[in-house]
Amino acid sequence: MDDIEVLRRLVVEDDKFNLDIPRIGYFIVYKGDNSFMSKQIKNEQKQSGFDAVDSEYTHVEVSGGGQWSVGAVMPKSKIMNIIDAHGGRHIKIMKYTGYEEEGMDNNKRYKVGFFAASEANLPYGWWTLIWFKLRDFFHKLKPWGRKKAPFCSLLAAWGLTMVFPEAFEDYRTVMPAHFLTSAEFKCVWEGDLPTSLQSIANDTKEDEDK
Repeated sequence: MDDIEVLRRLVVEDDKFNLDIPRIGYFIVYKGDNSFMSKQIKNEQKQSGFDAVDSEYTHVEVSGGGQWSVGAVMPKSKIMNIIDAHGGRHIKIMKYTGYEEEGMDNNKRYKVGFFAASEANLPYGWWTLIWFKLRDFFHKLKPWGRKKAPFCSLLAAWGLTMVFPEAFEDYRTVMPAHFLTSAEFKCVWEGDLPTSLQSIANDTKEDEDK
């Protein structure tokens, strides 16, 4: 493992999750849950050249700050409470480094969150996902259903490229693991998501009592 890879895998040393960590416009990348769809995405990422560790992460959502996110899930993309929807899952919270340029952190993060939220309530992108599988065979084929139906990494990458067009060469071909492997992202927290808001409150109180 080279020095760049070592640096990429470093995370903030904070063993307890709190609601100040996920900020609007950050990306929450979830480790697979062993469902059929998760296994298919894992295999697709391996075949695309991602290593075994990064391929394990098969879902991504855009943080709305605190316990909120927007993501493409079945049957429709929606704004959700990450604790209720994903409590107990292992996650990495990723920050796009472009937010740090020119002191534009809050302004541009909010815009990414805004564009991502505009994709809520759309049906899950089955046709777009089928296009994704066939893209290598039909290079000139336009993505089916893109304007009506995103899948998870498409929604997240589209929201980012609406503000930072240079973030990805082609947002339509982005996979969840891209948010982990690109040098343009850094991990701000990694660990198991708490299973309840009460457990977060208890951890916070314990820290204050020390």
